[in-house]
Amino acid sequence: MTLEECLTDEVLGWEKVGHHALLQRFVLRQGKAYKNDARTPPHLMREIKMCFRNATKYCRDYGGTYVEGFVMKPNLPILIHHAWVATDDDFVIDPTLRDSEHAKYFGVPFKIELVLRTTLRQGHYGMLDTGLGLNTKLMFKMDPGLEAVVRNIKPQKLREG
Repeated sequence: MTLEECLTDEVLGWEKVGHHALLQRFVLRQGKAYKNDARTPPHLMREIKMCFRNATKYCRDYGGTYVEGFVMKPNLPILIHHAWVATDDDFVIDPTLRDSEHAKYFGVPFKIELVLRTTLRQGHYGMLDTGLGLNTKLMFKMDPGLEAVVRNIKPQKLREG
């Protein structure tokens, strides 16, 4: 199963209970799959659990495109909100995730200038989370049709059984 299919299943599952799954839905609509061949040089690996900071600093210092979205590892059956770096040919450089050779990546690319401005304004790293909740302003600006979609989601009635 592709990561895109997993995201779709997650969105549909949340939709049944009336939850918009905005982060997953936005990434699905605006993102794409990235190729992984585990090409991150070991000497460029950074602190674990700091992916947003690591990807931002890697792009600032070495180039590449900051990408935020989801990663799925074969030994972990959940999708993880994550950030990494993409090369010009859409390969993954992941300065955070260890043992990533079989991981799948799907995310939204951001120009490093926007990432740096947003980081300064928010006071923390990450594009799709303000630190106090999802960055809906950015998501709706990048995908104007998304707000109407999530506004119309209502919980489905459960059948008694």
